[in-house]
Amino acid sequence: MALVLLHAAAAQAATSSDPELERAFWQAPGWPALERYAASLGQAHPGIPPQGPWPRDEGLERMKARLAQGLKGPRPLPYADWAQLKRKAALDLELDKSGRQAQGGEISPGALRAQGIADELQRALGLWGPLHDAISADGGAARVIRLVRALTFPDVTPSLFRSEAEIAPPGATAEEVSGRFDIVFRQQLTPRPRPGPAAQEGGSAGLYDMLARTQSLVRAVPRVSLFRDGRLSVDKSPLRHTETLWREVDEPMCAGWVPGFSHGDADAAIWRFFDTQFPGGGRQQQRLKHTPAGSLYAFHANRDMPAGPATRNEVPMKLDRRSTGFVRGVYLLYDLDRDGIPDIAAWEGQGKGPGHLDGPSVTDDRWYRLVLVNIQGAWKVLGSDSFSYGCGC
Repeated sequence: MALVLLHAAAAQAATSSDPELERAFWQAPGWPALERYAASLGQAHPGIPPQGPWPRDEGLERMKARLAQGLKGPRPLPYADWAQLKRKAALDLELDKSGRQAQGGEISPGALRAQGIADELQRALGLWGPLHDAISADGGAARVIRLVRALTFPDVTPSLFRSEAEIAPPGATAEEVSGRFDIVFRQQLTPRPRPGPAAQEGGSAGLYDMLARTQSLVRAVPRVSLFRDGRLSVDKSPLRHTETLWREVDEPMCAGWVPGFSHGDADAAIWRFFDTQFPGGGRQQQRLKHTPAGSLYAFHANRDMPAGPATRNEVPMKLDRRSTGFVRGVYLLYDLDRDGIPDIAAWEGQGKGPGHLDGPSVTDDRWYRLVLVNIQGAWKVLGSDSFSYGCGC
């Protein structure tokens, strides 16, 4: 009898759909609308067990086919303008009170304003860690603002990059690069397999009858690796990436995590953090990411790139740890087309790294990189990179 009822529920699910959610997809085709529709199928028919079977839904199949044909991603937000960030940091702010609470446990309006600006700067810079927490009680907001005040990049005029549509950060997805470079991207869905007879009861990875989705551009785009010494290495990639749809169950913690920077190599000294517990192991894991030795950062380009190497200029600086959270830094300026005007600027900060479960590192590491790009004579924040000391809790 139970089996008959299950088949009846499945038959009902096969012909049932939410017309409003289906209409919403066709008004604005995209993965979010498809996911909402697929989630509604499971919610509308709770009789279907987590292991399936998942009856075929014609509305969902049409949506899958539309994503597979290809779309153009939404136009991304503009890059943060460095001059505007500097102006905000230069405002008259109550920095000394930004980490304190007034009597009664309330933060003063001036200190609250400083925290708000620090939070905006922190997000633009991708600067995370206990020393730069904009809402912490130990002066994180003041350190973020004073760091931005201390950093000064040289004035530039228009050079290689003339538009934000010519360059994308290294961690951008196919959908994000699609929107920036005006290239079609496709999404393909991998079916969710039915568990074998020995499978345990309970949920499994997947969304309705889908296990994963794969994004990729219809044509490969150049990925440029910028090396610390100014060398350039260019290869092409369609930015193909597969995402397992962990929805009703938790994703395995730290799956695929490796220590180090995400988009460049790290100096030998920083690996001391790992060598105390895993001698040499951290650097060996980082190499598995195929991060080229000696590389500093990377980006995707939508224009022809000079052969290189870039002209390089390095300018060191000292900083006050209490004020900024760093003890020193270095500006690395790269003139890619060798016309005398910097095109890429990187700033590398050295200080106590965020560390992991045991707290900040005990050594002063070169753990943070901020990367700007000269677009039509103005510095824009292309991205940032931080050394990852650990994952999970």
